[in-house]
Amino acid sequence: MSILAEKKIDPLGYQSYMEEQALIETVRGQVKETIKEQMLEVLKDFFPYHPKWDSLSNYKPKNAGAREIRLAKTLTSWNGNNLPRYPTGNPEITILKYIVQPGTKLDIHKHPVISAGYIIKGELVIISEANEKLHLKTGDSFVELVDTWHFGQNESEEPVEIVVFYAGVEGTSITTHKEKEIKNGHSFRY
Repeated sequence: MSILAEKKIDPLGYQSYMEEQALIETVRGQVKETIKEQMLEVLKDFFPYHPKWDSLSNYKPKNAGAREIRLAKTLTSWNGNNLPRYPTGNPEITILKYIVQPGTKLDIHKHPVISAGYIIKGELVIISEANEKLHLKTGDSFVELVDTWHFGQNESEEPVEIVVFYAGVEGTSITTHKEKEIKNGHSFRY
């Protein structure tokens, strides 16, 4: 046995090195946690509530009894086309709830106004005249096509419930049905 081993001397400073590395890792972990908390505080200013906040920190919204979840914010309809300018006139908001039974195919129609919907429950497929398809399920939101022929179809075995908000103008229709427009030679007012 060498003299160094007998006296328990660490000639290369290995023990000190390991202690130093452990201290560095501890500090690094504390710094990471601090940075993460600071980043979360900044993000919370931009995104008031996100489902992952609870798992990332002890974040609680300012009013813990209420939370805001953005469903949609867009300049385009679901197929990517730009939304038109709002028409002039007195604004008229219409909110409709649709219940579409299983196997039902809705009439081909279009909306001359901007509208947005939310699937309360069930599934729906929206198909445009160009055969673009949007598959929706419970909890999905969507911004409808404007002045584009389309139809909805419930291909599931359960009814689908949808709420649609129309941003129209007083005295104008919110939906034009293709079949009725062709038969009458003019737009059908819904």
